[in-house]
Amino acid sequence: MGPPQPPLLQKADLGIIKLQSWYTQSSGLWQTTGWWNAANAVTVLIEYSRLSGSSEYLRAVKNTFSANSSSGFINDYYDDEGWWALAWISAYDETGNASYLSMAEKIFSNMTTGWDGTC
Repeated sequence: MGPPQPPLLQKADLGIIKLQSWYTQSSGLWQTTGWWNAANAVTVLIEYSRLSGSSEYLRAVKNTFSANSSSGFINDYYDDEGWWALAWISAYDETGNASYLSMAEKIFSNMTTGWDGTC
């Protein structure tokens, strides 16, 4: 599977523009997405960056990280945390920023506290 054809990338451009119209700089989150879906939005920006070769939206990724990292992206729901861990792994893969990978490791470590002997 090669890179997307230009018409598909043009459609992706329109989707990203719409997604970013809901982005709130001060919170680093998207209006109406809720917490875990914001992790999915981060992943979308990273994947778009990878496929398009554009770094334009990586600023929003960095801002989301900065605005929310004090929480460690931890809450009472391991599935939410999992989406954030995956987002930061993708961010690390795209940027090489070790802070993203470190955050993913911390999130995963927290998730393991929910493991027990029950399948």
